[in-house]
Amino acid sequence: MQTLSPPEKTLSLRLTQTHPRQHLVTTPVQLFYQFSSDVEQNVILDKRLEPANDFINSMQDIVIDGQNLTEKLSWRGVSLLQFIPSYIWPYVLRTSGLVSA
Repeated sequence: MQTLSPPEKTLSLRLTQTHPRQHLVTTPVQLFYQFSSDVEQNVILDKRLEPANDFINSMQDIVIDGQNLTEKLSWRGVSLLQFIPSYIWPYVLRTSGLVSA
C-alpha cells in the first residue's frame, strides 16, 4: 500500500489589492508567489486588452444545441449576451494577464 507524504514545498499566492472603483486597465496588478521558505517573488500581469476582448468576442461563435450563444441566451427576443461581458470582462482581463505573464 502506498502512503502519501506531505508535499515538500507549498506555493503561496497573492495579488495586489484593487478597489471596486479603480480602473482595471490603468491599475498595474502584481502576482506575488513564494515556495515554502524561499524569497517571495513577483510578476506584473500583462495589461493588454486584446486577449480578453478576443475571448469575449469568440463567445458569440459558441454553438449549444444547434443555436449560437446569442440565440441560446435570448429572453423574449433580447439577447442577454449583450450584458454578460460587462460582468465577466474584469475577470477575463485578469485571467488572460495571468496566463500571458
